[in-house]
Amino acid sequence: TDDAVGKAIREANEKINNGEYAAAYEILIKVKENERAFNSIGVSLMMQGKFEEAMPWFEKAMKNGCQAAEKNIDAINAEYEYEAQQ
Repeated sequence: TDDAVGKAIREANEKINNGEYAAAYEILIKVKENERAFNSIGVSLMMQGKFEEAMPWFEKAMKNGCQAAEKNIDAINAEYEYEAQQ
C-alpha cells in the first residue's frame, strides 16, 4: 500500500525537480513530522535561498542518517564561505 506521506514526498520531489520550490514546500510542510520529509523540506528552502531556515531541517535529517542532508549542509556552508569572501 502507498502511504500518504510517501506520496506527498514523491509529489514534492517532482516539484523540486521542476524548480517549483515554494509549491514543494507547501506540500512538505503538511508532513513535516515525518523524518522522510526533513531533507526535502530543507532542499525546498535552500533552493529559495532560505539557508537559515533550511539548516535545522538538514540537521534533523542527518541525525536520522540521511547522507544527502550532510551534502546539503556542506553546500550551504560553502555558499556562506563564498559570500564571506566577496
